[in-house]
Order: sequence, then structure tokens, then C-alpha cells
Amino acid sequence: MWKRIVKPFDVVITIMVCIAITVISFRVYTVDGQPVAVSIQSESGLSIYPLNQPQRLEVEGPQGLTVVEIVNKQARVVSSPCRDKLCIIKGVLKKNGDWTACMPNRIYVGIEGGKEEELDELSY
Repeated sequence: MWKRIVKPFDVVITIMVCIAITVISFRVYTVDGQPVAVSIQSESGLSIYPLNQPQRLEVEGPQGLTVVEIVNKQARVVSSPCRDKLCIIKGVLKKNGDWTACMPNRIYVGIEGGKEEELDELSY
């Protein structure tokens, strides 16, 4: 039978691999920059609003008006004609990728932004 003996070099390699995986994971899964815009998709199209300007938006859907409020670089659905109000329950949207949707009223609200994408020759 083979006996496995852990050598100091094995431990060093294992620690280095774990550190590399951790660093790469943080670089890949974190978004640079702050969110900069609120995107609202409805049957009438896509609208994008700056996140740094407080405003109250009324978005028309098949069931009526959904009201979205932008305050303190955060967005939230204030009122909606839908039955379950899940879009309101979601609460404040403040980070890149946060979103909510009023499915019966066919309205999507999401936070966009962070670092602007630069185009390169691979984008074409």
C-alpha cells in the first residue's frame, strides 16, 4: 500500500491555489463603480433615468399606473395596481443588478450602471 505523506511544498501550493481562487473570485464577481441609472421597461418601451436626480415617475401599464420613486440614489416602486404588490414588497433598489417587476402590469424596474463598458474590436 502506498502511504501518503504531506510535504511542506504541498501545503504551500494548496495555500497559493486557495488565495488565487479567492482573488479571482472577488475580481470577477464584484462590479466597479456606483450604480448610475434606473431602467424602466414597459409596453411603451425602455426608459432610463439618472439615479442621482430625485423624481417620481408614473409608468402606464395594462392595469393602470405604477409609480416609481427615485430618492437618495435609490429607487422603489411606491404604488401599483397589481393584486399581490410583490413589486412594492421588494423594497429599495440600490445596488447594481437590483430589480423588481410588476408582472401583471408588465413593468420592470432595474438598477444599471457602474463602470462604463468600453468598446473594442471584439465588440463588433
